[in-house]
Amino acid sequence: VDPVDPVDPVDPVDPVDPGRLLALLGEPADARVETRTLDEFLARHIERSDPLDAVARANRARYEALRDALRAELAGVRVLRVGEGRVRCYVVGSDPSGRIAGLATVALET
Repeated sequence: VDPVDPVDPVDPVDPVDPGRLLALLGEPADARVETRTLDEFLARHIERSDPLDAVARANRARYEALRDALRAELAGVRVLRVGEGRVRCYVVGSDPSGRIAGLATVALET
């Protein structure tokens, strides 16, 4: 997985059925899953970023633009965090045709 990969659009999935969505994404049915809002997922890069760090300030604008683009293009955006240690993060929502689309990235946690 590159730093951020697209999630190819898939047929509509019931938003309250994360198990079906995981299957479509190729994740095991018994995987540990945590659901977050987009704001919760991006908070450390936006609301909690260091205002004295020039790199963090520059990145904050990028994350704000990403958040705004995801909200503009996808309805019901949510984040599924799958696994432990090497956590696969899927930021997904419904595109205008009702298909699930978004992006994926990996968070390394210890």
